[in-house]
Amino acid sequence: MLTRSALGYLAIVGFVVGVWALAFPINFYQAFPGCGRVWVSVDGPYNEHLVRDVGAFYLGSGILAAMGFFRPTSVWPLAVGLSSIAFNLPHLVYHFGKLNVYTSPIDQ
Repeated sequence: MLTRSALGYLAIVGFVVGVWALAFPINFYQAFPGCGRVWVSVDGPYNEHLVRDVGAFYLGSGILAAMGFFRPTSVWPLAVGLSSIAFNLPHLVYHFGKLNVYTSPIDQ
């Protein structure tokens, strides 16, 4: 149950972030994560190639997680978890070192 919930969550996040960054890279850059919060544009100038690459990565991760969710016997769920950690841990460490660029305590 916990494994499938985690796979479902990763699939949804992957699809939402991936499609947003790929289809609307400027909006993603200016407005991610949404709801009045801005996390990407405060970190440097716009780079369409980078934003689209991030979108493609998230979309690929979402597809992998969805496969694990819908066919857990044919996709090793541990591979999904390890690939998520391989991306998200260095990503988290990077952002912990950049908290000074955010003006709101909510974003820190």
